Amino acid sequence: AAPPKTDKPHRQAEAIETVGPVKAFRPGRPGLGTLREPSLTPPVLSTMHPAQGGLSAAGRLSLILLDVAVVTAVLPLAFYLRSAAELVGPRLWQYRHAYLLLAVLHVLLLGLVGTYKRRFRSYWQVFSRIACGAALAGCLAAALLYVFRMRWGSFPTGGLLIAFGLTVLGLFSLHVPILSWTDAVRRRVVLVGSDSQADLFTRRKRTDIFRVERLEDLADYPEFDEVILCKRIHDERTLNLLLHLLQQLKTDIYFAPSLYARLLSDGFNGNGRARFLATFIGRKTDLQESLMRALDVVGSILLLVVTAPAWPFIALAIKLSGPGPVFYAQDRAGKDGRVFTLYKFRTMRCGPAPRSSFAPARRNDPRVTPVGGFLRRTRLDELPQVINVLRGEMSLVGPRPENLKRIRQHRALQGLRLAVRPGLTGLAQIRSLYDVHPRHKIRYDYLYIQRRSVQLNLYILWRTIPVVLAGHGQ
Repeated sequence: AAPPKTDKPHRQAEAIETVGPVKAFRPGRPGLGTLREPSLTPPVLSTMHPAQGGLSAAGRLSLILLDVAVVTAVLPLAFYLRSAAELVGPRLWQYRHAYLLLAVLHVLLLGLVGTYKRRFRSYWQVFSRIACGAALAGCLAAALLYVFRMRWGSFPTGGLLIAFGLTVLGLFSLHVPILSWTDAVRRRVVLVGSDSQADLFTRRKRTDIFRVERLEDLADYPEFDEVILCKRIHDERTLNLLLHLLQQLKTDIYFAPSLYARLLSDGFNGNGRARFLATFIGRKTDLQESLMRALDVVGSILLLVVTAPAWPFIALAIKLSGPGPVFYAQDRAGKDGRVFTLYKFRTMRCGPAPRSSFAPARRNDPRVTPVGGFLRRTRLDELPQVINVLRGEMSLVGPRPENLKRIRQHRALQGLRLAVRPGLTGLAQIRSLYDVHPRHKIRYDYLYIQRRSVQLNLYILWRTIPVVLAGHGQ
């Protein structure tokens, strides 16, 4: 049943939770998972303190010794593969002291990057630590071989590249069964407050769930990976405390379903709340943000180069379709509610309307020209927005930029939705939800903001191609 109508604006945001379920995403897609109906069964809480469990000190020492043995065996194998005709028999044995020295160097740098931690949040974290440590060890080993080239002049430094691949493969194959057997790969989640729908976030394998009633109690849980807020923050002191804890502990935070509907409608263009909430939702490391920005710049330049030959023909067709400019400009809300000018190819007949006006197009809208209808179906009218992307006002992927008047009309479009840059395409667009009610669209935007990553952006861009070719736009 449709949610009851009400004239109170704050009830409109709460009605988000009553909308029917979003279609489940197919499993196996990067960063998405499946959006399920939340279970009413409270999540099972762990009786173990976050500081307990994981790989013991004796286990870590054993793992270090095994790693020394693996690297010591890998190095001569790599050098033999590199130049089997030169390093055979006695000559291969000649560098036995160098093998042991390089193996110890590898283990020291592996420990420096955190490969021998007591606990890991995922196997990907294990792999990244091993790869990073092996890469650093390889670079330092090459530098040492250059310094001592008078003594080890014939040592094949090119074999270090082969050794890197063999080391990562060998150590990861060794660590996975040991960490799995000791149950050292588990995600620690802390619930602040209580919410029966928190199971939507916590129903995952290898996950320990803990609960605290107050934010102050987070200081007693120094080792956790996620915080799920189930109770609303009512004062600035508590908000500042949470920000301080998260900056110190470097963790992620999510909102329980019963809480995010209200938060999604908080703060637009003036009170700065969206900037604070951006710390919670879509919070990424500087490296991840830099990679996503690099993807935006490179992708925009490629899109501009590929489509540039079509721009003069599009402009000519627009001019022939009727009087008026080629481009259409309108003020939209960007990240943190900042207003910017969005550019599109004009698809409607000209009329006396200011840039801030809002009159969305409808199906079979008489204002849309025949050329404009084609541009809308193929979404070619959005091409000038690559300029907005290059200027840093938009991203290739993200929630669509909304008109200022529409944002003020629909509180569901405010708040957390403004915590990231708007995009050319998004989850709603690749599922052909081009013109839907904000209460439906916000679920896709919220899911994207929670899981945004380079992999997810690449997936959405790839899925946008068939949508454009099929002409599913409006």
